[in-house]
Amino acid sequence: MERVLGDGWQEALEKYLDEKDAWIAGRNPKKPKKGETTLAELCNQFLSDKLDKRESGEIGARTFEEYHATSKLVIEEFGKTQVVDDLISSDFRKLRKKIADC
Repeated sequence: MERVLGDGWQEALEKYLDEKDAWIAGRNPKKPKKGETTLAELCNQFLSDKLDKRESGEIGARTFEEYHATSKLVIEEFGKTQVVDDLISSDFRKLRKKIADC
């Protein structure tokens, strides 16, 4: 089988890679608009702030590791491209259940 140039496979792959986190999380994919904060951005900022606190001695290494693990779990549950403003209370019920099952 030979690929034909311009058959759209590269575009389809790029679309899949952009949307896969949403599909895995059981959501309809939505590309974040300019100015919308994604969950990955929020978690990265949160962890950056906590890393500063760890380095200054305000929190311990174990606490930081727990923050990191929780952030990872949140991203696995909702997807890294999830727009923060689109999360609703039922999303967090599912997350609490998942955390309780760990």
